[in-house]
Amino acid sequence: MKMFYKISVRKRKELLSRIIDQIPNEGKISFEGTFLGKIKPKLIPSQSGNGILTRTTYFPIQDFWIFELNQQTKEYIKKDLLNSIGLRNNVVHVQIEVDSQLLFVSNDGFDVDGVSLTEMQSINLDFLQILKSDGIIWDFKITEVF
Repeated sequence: MKMFYKISVRKRKELLSRIIDQIPNEGKISFEGTFLGKIKPKLIPSQSGNGILTRTTYFPIQDFWIFELNQQTKEYIKKDLLNSIGLRNNVVHVQIEVDSQLLFVSNDGFDVDGVSLTEMQSINLDFLQILKSDGIIWDFKITEVF
C-alpha cells in the first residue's frame, strides 16, 4: 500500500535537494519554465518528454529540461542548478520520475494545491515529518492510499 501526499512547501530548493538525496540514481527530474536565456546548464539536459515527464504548458512555450539522475547530475543540480535557475520566479513545473512512476510533481510555481509526492522506500511519512520539523515544508496531508 502506497500513500499519496499533498505538500505545502516552505523552502523549495531544500525540499528538492532532500528528495534528490533519497532517490536512486536511475531517476529523472524535469524543470519547465523560462530560464534558457538566464542560465546555461553545465550538463546538457534532454529537451523532449519521455511519456512520464511531459510538458504541461503549451502556450506560451516554456523551456523544458530533463536530467537523468546519477551521482554527477545530482550534485550538479543540488549545488549549482537549484541556486541559479530561479525556483521562485522562473520555474513553473518540476517533476521527478523513479522506476517509470511519477514520484514528485510541483505545478504552478510550487502552488499550495500543486505539490504532490508519492510514497516510496525512503520517501514516506517519517521523511515528511522530518521535513516539517526542519522547517522545509509547512505541512502535508494524505490524499489517497493505493
